Amino acid sequence: MPASSQVVAMMQRVAAGFFTDTCLLEREVSTTGEYGEPVHAWEVTASDVPCRIIMVGQRYGGGVAEAGAAETMKREYRLVVAATVSLAVDMRVTVGGVTYDITRIETQLTDEVFQQCVIQGRD
Repeated sequence: MPASSQVVAMMQRVAAGFFTDTCLLEREVSTTGEYGEPVHAWEVTASDVPCRIIMVGQRYGGGVAEAGAAETMKREYRLVVAATVSLAVDMRVTVGGVTYDITRIETQLTDEVFQQCVIQGRD
């Protein structure tokens, strides 16, 4: 039995109290440059979005990645936002001056109250 709209609204208000940061969401778009060349740019889709970043609880793969013959540690986190925020894997998010790539949308952890995605630090 689905929750009533009043219960969902109450849960959304409570969840909003846990969003301790704000973020800027951007989507990669393709445009044409001055000389007709394809140019990739970032378009702001939302700003000052209440959010929370938490550590990833369980890894299903190694924490080490290769970047040009050198090993680096992945910086992986979960971003939690309200369910009304639009998220996609071709987006990036900036929180507190640090930019992350959205690498996976957690559909199993999404409901009417909030949604989560996995983000990775940009090196």
